[in-house]
Amino acid sequence: MMAIWRFVWLVLCIVSIGTAVPVLFGGSLRSDYAFVINRKIASIWPPKYAFVGNSLTAGCNWRWELGSLSVVNLATGGAVIREVTHQLTQVLPLKPRFLFIEAGINDVVTESSPIERIAYDFDYLLRQLPSNQKAIVTLIPLVSSHSLTDKIVAANSAIASHVESRGLSIIDLNPLIATHGVRYPEMTTDGIHFTHKACSVWVDEIRQIIEAGAISSDN
Repeated sequence: MMAIWRFVWLVLCIVSIGTAVPVLFGGSLRSDYAFVINRKIASIWPPKYAFVGNSLTAGCNWRWELGSLSVVNLATGGAVIREVTHQLTQVLPLKPRFLFIEAGINDVVTESSPIERIAYDFDYLLRQLPSNQKAIVTLIPLVSSHSLTDKIVAANSAIASHVESRGLSIIDLNPLIATHGVRYPEMTTDGIHFTHKACSVWVDEIRQIIEAGAISSDN
């Protein structure tokens, strides 16, 4: 009985503090606080879905889209591959059933990183994964500027090579959200970021991979 009351007390503390602290603190502190709360909850219930990435991943409402409260999303706007690697090292101790990785668009668009650097950084990211971690990697989506098409295609080729060598699942949204190397207008708010429609396409691809058994739904 005492163990049950301790459990109830922990849940009430998490919920009550969780509604107050995000109001009091700004961006980075909110992110750090959310991670602490996620770790406490995960010590009781490991999350079914965990996401790391940049603003594309951060901007989709995964709990709503996947119909699950068991979601952890550590993605942050502006993150490059090296920063997503840090997110990955934070989320792995939570032992998620499924881990979703998306990174690279900022390395191409804002950092103008060479393909060799993108390939190296992504390989380093993947090397952090335990062999038994079920993971799905989403390739870099094409943008509205045709000038970046060739570089994104080349970066995706390098990323896919590393992902496939580890036997991980890949999602390539580009055949569904772009044509002739350019993003459909209805799939972007500003040429780079996703609309709700694009997020829905992404979720459908995730569901198809899981339901097809590409990665087992068992723990």
